[in-house]
Amino acid sequence: MQNIIFFEVIALIFSVGRCDRIMNPDLRRQIDLKIEEANALSIISGYYLVIGGGKIGSKFVEYAKDHDLSFVLVIDIDCEAPVSKLGKVLEDRKDLADILDSLNTDTYLGVNSPPVDSRTAQNTEIYFYCMDSKDIPSLLDYGIPEYIIPAVPSHAAVDIIADFVNLDIDTDLIREVSMDKGDRDRMDVFQSIVSKFPENIVAGTFPEHGAVFLSYARPGELCPDNCRGQENYCYNFKREKPRTITSYACELAQDRPGSVFESLQMGPGIGGIQGRDLKENLISFMKYMNQLECLPLNADLENRLPFIATTCNCHGILNLLQIGDIS
Repeated sequence: MQNIIFFEVIALIFSVGRCDRIMNPDLRRQIDLKIEEANALSIISGYYLVIGGGKIGSKFVEYAKDHDLSFVLVIDIDCEAPVSKLGKVLEDRKDLADILDSLNTDTYLGVNSPPVDSRTAQNTEIYFYCMDSKDIPSLLDYGIPEYIIPAVPSHAAVDIIADFVNLDIDTDLIREVSMDKGDRDRMDVFQSIVSKFPENIVAGTFPEHGAVFLSYARPGELCPDNCRGQENYCYNFKREKPRTITSYACELAQDRPGSVFESLQMGPGIGGIQGRDLKENLISFMKYMNQLECLPLNADLENRLPFIATTCNCHGILNLLQIGDIS
């Protein structure tokens, strides 16, 4: 896939030859184990994980019921979140584990189930569990959802990758970048990324968070919930779109370390990322980390600031991540 080309090329180039520094052997073993774990995870067809039980999460649950989606699990750190009134509340972690275990067997949906739209209509199973989204890696142990629907005010793809990699490691090996304008080296990396996008789609730059917002919409314009987000032309605001935001982000990922998650329309005004993209990007990201010891020292900063972007045809968010000391 385009979004992992850079990571895999780097891994190939530096798979042999002299390294400038040696990676901590214990850390390498931990990352290797995480790669093995991620490789072994199955994608569970018909399983939708919703992160956040507020307005957007509740809206998706109603959509899931109307369209007979098979299994929806909503998580929220607020045990009284509105969506808790729309499904069965799981009080016990063991009950949640048993249900997720059943999803990954031939007696339930399984990884080889037919596509959702070709299954016989059935009642949607809606569950709510009160938990911190930082614990999502523990849910992935039971299998990766077919779709993840972010319904929280943060960049979910960044959070999941960072939490997965940092789990059971003594230090935060990955964290979101925070920089000030006096940090010229980092600002140069940040501005070099911003410059890769046409000015008319850069909706906001926030170096203090290492974030870039991308959009074909202008300030004050709100896309209607029923917008289909077509390629090439915006019918709502009568505007040409020569390329999708996703294509720009994927092009960037061919030139520098980064991962792109394409957000697909799951319902009116609701986007979701595919579990298979999460699995591929997780594995590629960790393989890349294992190659950092073999990158030239003079290229160190740029390559220690990979990006993660979540995009659709019309909008996107990109965050830089900081990879910590591997020695």
